[in-house]
This record gives sequence, C-alpha cells and structure tokens, in this order.
Amino acid sequence: MSSQGQPENPEGAFGGLFPIGQDGMKYMYESGRRRAEGFIARLFNANDFRKYFAVSTDYVLNKLKLILFPYTYHGSYQRASLQITEQGDVYPPPRADINAPDLYIPSMGFITYIVICAMVSGFSGEFSPNILGIVGTWAGFAFAFDVAVLWVIFYLLLKNSRPLKECMAFCGYVFVGVALNEFAQMIGGKWLLIPSILFTGTGVCVFLSRTINNILISDSTPAPSAYESSGEIDPAHAEHTRRRYIVLGFAALQYIIMFTLAFSPVVTTVQSQQVFEDNTHNNMVPPNNLQADGQPAIQIPEQL
Repeated sequence: MSSQGQPENPEGAFGGLFPIGQDGMKYMYESGRRRAEGFIARLFNANDFRKYFAVSTDYVLNKLKLILFPYTYHGSYQRASLQITEQGDVYPPPRADINAPDLYIPSMGFITYIVICAMVSGFSGEFSPNILGIVGTWAGFAFAFDVAVLWVIFYLLLKNSRPLKECMAFCGYVFVGVALNEFAQMIGGKWLLIPSILFTGTGVCVFLSRTINNILISDSTPAPSAYESSGEIDPAHAEHTRRRYIVLGFAALQYIIMFTLAFSPVVTTVQSQQVFEDNTHNNMVPPNNLQADGQPAIQIPEQL
C-alpha cells in the first residue's frame, strides 16, 4: 500500500495485462495520436483540396458539356502531365486540363440538388429546415457508397489505391445529372423526370466509363499470341475483358444512384402534396355563432 492508501501497480497498467510502465503507456498514446493527426492532415490537407478547386469559367462550361454530351467529344481522355518525376507525374490544375478531375462541379451539383429539393418542399407549403439535413444525409450516403465502390475497384485492379479525392471527383459528377433530374421533376413531374434520367444517366455513364477505362486499361488491344493460334484463351485478353465489364458495371451503378435520389422518400412525399391548394376548410361546419357565409350571427336578447 502506498502512503495515500492506493495499491501500487508495479506490473504496469491494466493489472499486468500489458507489462509496460506509465512511460510506455504515455509513449503509445502520443505515438497513436501523432499517427491519427497525420492521417487526418493528409486526408483533409487544405493545399491538396485547393488544387481540385482551381477551375475557370471555360473549364466548367467545357466539363459540363463533356459530362452531358460525351458522344460529341472525340479527343483523348488522357491527363496532361507537366513533369515526370520519381514520385510520379506532376499534373496541371483543372483550369489547364479538361481531363483533370475537380471537386468544384461535384460540390455545386450536390448543393444544387439539396436547394431544389428545398424549393419543391417550399412550393408545397411543407418546408422545414430538417428537409435540408435529411436530403443531404440521403445524398451523402449514396455518394459515400459510390466512392467506396470506385476506390475498391482501383485497389483490386491496379493493385494500389488511387487518391481518395480523385475518387470523390469522379463519383461526384453524377450530381450534375441528379440536380438536372430534380429540376426537370420540379417543372414537369414524372413525365419529364424519366427522359431526363435517361439522358443525363447515359451521358454520365459514357463519360465515366471512358475516363476510368483510360486509367485501368491500355487503349491498345492485346496483340495476337500463341494462345490464339492454339485456340486457348489468352490470359491478358481475358483480364482486359474482365476489367471492361467491371467498368461498365460501375457506370451502370450511376443509373441506380440517380433513380434512388430522384425517388427518395423525402422528395416523393413532398411532391405528393398539393401545391398552392388547400381544400381542408371546404367541409367544415361553421360554429354556432357564425352564419353559413362566415359572418357573425346577430343575437336578439330575450325579453324578461
């Protein structure tokens, strides 16, 4: 027993389960804290994020045209590199390269989708600040799932992970179509929503499939080999084909996300309300002191 009446623990912390002293526990805590802070700093590095927002007006207009009308673009999807170093290529900012991923357009599309949902709920007279949080959370979960799927695809097929910010940029472009779909639903209802999803979904799918194919797969087709002459399956060609199917599957996932966000319970519940019309008072029975036309009834005092 110590002088303060507390039992000593000469075996270390946690009853001797971990045979280290107080200095060892402190070192482990500080080491873990520094590692966690370093991971968060790398993930949310302001300088790293800043280069993904280095856009110009011409870049935004051309990128939107490329996302929605990729069939009219016949150029290369290869990113331009300024310099090749031992650490990798040094790429120019998005404003100098149409093929560079950015986070400005995804951010604006995400915010625009939430604002349009709030406008729809406001037109129906059902607006509440909670709508912003619910719609944002719903869209955030769909976006996080999309990013996770793309990150896993890069990790499995390239045997290394792409920067998380690039995955966020590629997956965020779907919100360009999502925002346009919600706007179409606001002005034209379901009759305009379905054609809008087909149009924007096809554009986003073609754009993403070409962009990701450029990263995953070489543009050149496998050369004929001894496998073809012998009638056997060329492993390189089989791997090439497998990657293409995976990319097409990820592109098709964008359709599912668009339909999910267009028919989310929050949006469909709000849009099912009658806008600028309220008939709840039509069948109300007037109180005893009101006439049928709503004017107060004149009461004659009784004669005593």
